[in-house]
Amino acid sequence: MDKPTLVQLWVILLLLHMTWLANADVADSILEARHEIHIVFAQTNNIPLSNLSQMMSVARIKNDTVEAFLNRSQWNRFKVLGIPYKLVLPFKSAKNSRVQEGWKYPSERELRQMLYRLQTLYPEACRIYCIGKSVNNRPLWFARINSDTLTSKPSVMLTSTMHGNETGGMMLMVRFIEFLLSSRTTNTQVKLLTDSLDIWINPLANPDGFYYDTTDVYQATRFNANGVDLNRNFPDPVMGPHPDGNAYQPETQAMINLLHQYRFVLSANFHSGEEVVNYPWDSRSTLHPDDLWFRYVAKQYADSAIQFGTNGYFQTYVGNSTVAGITNGYAWYPVYGGRQDYVTYFCKGREFTIELDKNFITPENELEQLWQSNYRSLLTFLSSALQGIKGFVYDKITGSPLFAQIKILNHDIESSMVNTDSINGIFYRLLLPGKYFLQVFASGYDTTIIESNVLPNQYTQVNISLLPSDIKNYVHQPVIYPNPAQDRLFFKVNSHEKWRYILINREGKVLKEGLLDNSVLSVAYLTPGVYYLKLISQTKQYRYKFIKIN
Repeated sequence: MDKPTLVQLWVILLLLHMTWLANADVADSILEARHEIHIVFAQTNNIPLSNLSQMMSVARIKNDTVEAFLNRSQWNRFKVLGIPYKLVLPFKSAKNSRVQEGWKYPSERELRQMLYRLQTLYPEACRIYCIGKSVNNRPLWFARINSDTLTSKPSVMLTSTMHGNETGGMMLMVRFIEFLLSSRTTNTQVKLLTDSLDIWINPLANPDGFYYDTTDVYQATRFNANGVDLNRNFPDPVMGPHPDGNAYQPETQAMINLLHQYRFVLSANFHSGEEVVNYPWDSRSTLHPDDLWFRYVAKQYADSAIQFGTNGYFQTYVGNSTVAGITNGYAWYPVYGGRQDYVTYFCKGREFTIELDKNFITPENELEQLWQSNYRSLLTFLSSALQGIKGFVYDKITGSPLFAQIKILNHDIESSMVNTDSINGIFYRLLLPGKYFLQVFASGYDTTIIESNVLPNQYTQVNISLLPSDIKNYVHQPVIYPNPAQDRLFFKVNSHEKWRYILINREGKVLKEGLLDNSVLSVAYLTPGVYYLKLISQTKQYRYKFIKIN
C-alpha cells in the first residue's frame, strides 16, 4: 500500500477534527440536559493517571482504556487537552427485558412501600430511618436490623448506588434486607449475624441520579442533581477537604453525620462497572497496615461470588492483582474524595468498594442471577465483623468509661488505630487470628500494654483499667482503693488540702488516726473483716466502708 500524501494526511486530520467538533456539540447538548457526559479514551502517557482522576470521574480503566463521566466544568478542562475520545450516548430503555415482576426496578413510592412493609412485618428487628434528603429533597433511606439496640454490638453498614446509574446493588440490598429479616429463625448464620451485629443497609444513596427520569431507570445519571460525583465529595487523606472543589453535598453531609454517630467497624459501598472487590487505599500507594486482613476479606467475598456466579463472574484481574476478583484501589486507579478512604482514615472503620456488574445498569432479567451470585458473599462479609478484639476501657479508680486509643504495637500507624466510644468505653478491633500487643492510651492516664490472642470466628474480650497520671489532683471528693484491700489502701485526694484520717472497726472503736501525709495507708496489720475510714479536712468530712481480706 502506498504511503498517504501530505494532502491525504491533511484531509484525514480535517475529518478527525470535524468529527471531534461534532462530538463536542453533541456532548454540549447532553450536558445541557443531563449535567454529565460519558466518554471513553485511550490513556496517554503525557498525563499521569492521578491527574486524570482529579480532572474527571473515572469509572473504570482496563487495558489502558479510560471510561469516565464529566460534568460541565470537567468537560471544559478536558476539551483543552485535545485527547481523542468516543462519546457514549445515554442508554436506551430496556424495559422489555423483565422476566419476573418481582425483579423490576421500583418507583420512588414503591421503594418506600417496600421498606416500610418490612418494618411492619418485622417490628421487633427492623426500623426504617431517613438520615437526610437529597438535593431534590428525596429521602435517604436506611433499614436498621437490630432486635436489641440497648446492647452494645459492632455496627456494620452496607450502602449502594451512590452513583445513580449503577443500579444492581440497589436491588441486591433491598432483597438482602428482606432475606435477613425473614430468615432469622430458620438460618443459623443469619440468626448469628442479626443477633450479634447492628446492621444498617442503605439501598439507594443517590436517589436523584437513580430517578433522573422517573419513568425509566435506564436513563439514570452517575452524578447527583448538582452534577457532583458523590464518591469524590468526601474529605480525603491526601487532598484534604473538598478534594473535588465542590461544597459537601446534602447526601454527603447526611452520610458523614451518620458515620460519626454510629462508628461502623465494617462497611461496604456497592457499585457497578466491573466485577471486583476494591480495598484501601484509593488515594495513596502505600499499603494499609491491615492489608493482609483487607485482602483476606476481599478474597472471601470474591471466591464465593466466583463459586456461585456464572460465565466467569468475578474472575477479574485489574490493578496488577494476581488474585481473581480483588484489587488494591490505588493500584487500579487513584480516587480522591472517595468514601472508602474517608471511612477508613477519618472514621477509623474498615470499608470496601464492591463492584458487582460490568454493566452500569443491570438489566432486570439479570437481577435474579446477581442475587444468587452474591448473597452468600454478603453473609460471609458480615461475618468478618465478628472476629478480633473487643474491650472496655475504664478509670481504675471510679470505674467510669474512658475515651481511649487502642494501638496494635509494631502494626498500627497513622489512622489505623481504633478508639473507644467516649460514652461507654467500648471498642472493637477487627483482626486476623494471632497474638497481639495492645497499647492503650487516654489523655491524663498512664499508658498500659496488654497481650491478647485472637481466635478464629470470635472476639477476644479484654477489660482494661487505666490509672490517672496525677492521682492526687484527680477529683474533688477523695477516693480510696482498692476495695476489698489486702495490705494497703491508696487515696486519691486534692493535694492542696490537708486531710486527717480515722480508722474504725465495726464496733465503732478507733484503731488508728493521724495526718494523711501521703497517698498510702498500711492496713496489713488488720484482721480480715469490715472497717470504716473517716477522712476529714478543714471544711469537709467523708466516711468510707471497706473490706480487708487475707
